[in-house]
Amino acid sequence: MDAIQAYGKLKIIPKKLGIDLLTVSGHKIHGPKGTGFIYIKDKTRLRPIILGGGQQKGMRSGTENVPGIAGLGKAVELIYNADFDKKQQDMYELRKWFVSELCKIEGVTINGSEENAAWHVVSASLMESRRRCFYMRWRIKAYMCRQVQHALLTDRDSALHL
Repeated sequence: MDAIQAYGKLKIIPKKLGIDLLTVSGHKIHGPKGTGFIYIKDKTRLRPIILGGGQQKGMRSGTENVPGIAGLGKAVELIYNADFDKKQQDMYELRKWFVSELCKIEGVTINGSEENAAWHVVSASLMESRRRCFYMRWRIKAYMCRQVQHALLTDRDSALHL
């Protein structure tokens, strides 16, 4: 399972979800670039693509990036902490507000199912005549939402001042 977009945003428990393989990229969760990890369920058989070295139980060759591993571990720790569920609930509320504001704009249609939507994704369509005028306003509002999202995920107190 490619969890690069979902990890850190949704609670992913591989055993409960029946996942055999799960990949995560560090830069998507504010970890160091070039880092990542793979979850491999016990007794799942894999063969390495590149041979030699024998690192990581013979699955990968090369020197391990210890500072990168530590940074990735810290990023995971900062995301999946005691208030993860509260942060996630706050982000769903922010998404709900954002979608309601978009629906007030003439010519905007929200795509997909709202009840099954992830909090960090909003798909909207614009009527052709509204696209050019809307583009700059959209970029500004999207930027503001990213700032609030980042603040809520890192420090709830600073989000209240945005």
